[in-house]
Amino acid sequence: MLRIPLFTRWSVLALALVFALVFTPRASGAAEADRIAALIPDGAVTAEVLTPDYSQRMQEISRRLMNSAQADPVWFQGWMAKHPRGPVPWHPNLGVTKPEYDLYLREGNAAKFAVRTRVRLTFERKGIARCWTLHGWGLLTPLEGLTIDLDRGHAVSPHWGDLPFFGIAQPTDPGVQLPWNWYGVWKATHVIGDPRRNGQSSTAGLHVGPLGDGRMVGLYWATRRLNHGRQLADEFLLLRFPAPRR
Repeated sequence: MLRIPLFTRWSVLALALVFALVFTPRASGAAEADRIAALIPDGAVTAEVLTPDYSQRMQEISRRLMNSAQADPVWFQGWMAKHPRGPVPWHPNLGVTKPEYDLYLREGNAAKFAVRTRVRLTFERKGIARCWTLHGWGLLTPLEGLTIDLDRGHAVSPHWGDLPFFGIAQPTDPGVQLPWNWYGVWKATHVIGDPRRNGQSSTAGLHVGPLGDGRMVGLYWATRRLNHGRQLADEFLLLRFPAPRR
């Protein structure tokens, strides 16, 4: 079940309550690498940047949630830490009523995705190896310099380090509005001390897989860094681009 955050960095929905990927990865081997390699183009493609299409009511509730989280970040991060799987339960400290929060979750789970803009994303291949470095600017800055190395079984980000390849996951939630068939998963988590006090934690994840009838590919990049009750450097980027013809 790939959960796209209900809050995104790109608008007033700037805080993610949902940051979880629940899946059962299969052994990552040559067959899995071959399936993913078939989805990655050589060179530049025009990609669509997708964002959830939320109602004005949904955005209003989201603003209030965000304001509450910013007013008491230590409590908010502690509440999230107690419920790491899926949406956190309602609490008065969230700053909205329970019916409003229930509406927020229902609409968030049912929201369709709209094309925000189109961008140029380049996959620079390293010779004949199954290894590509991504290049882009503007909204694509989080992906600049990210390397997908299928031969070595990892992805490497200039800012987030090594992300091991977990294998291929099958979507399990029929309510997800983006039609993933499956996706390859790279993910890394680093924790130093207690992030709710003086420690830090960071999570970075990359997901790539075919959409619908296979003529389009989805790419989802998400990161989060927590430090002393504050939420720092969140990045969420969801792209869709044509599958290469080979």
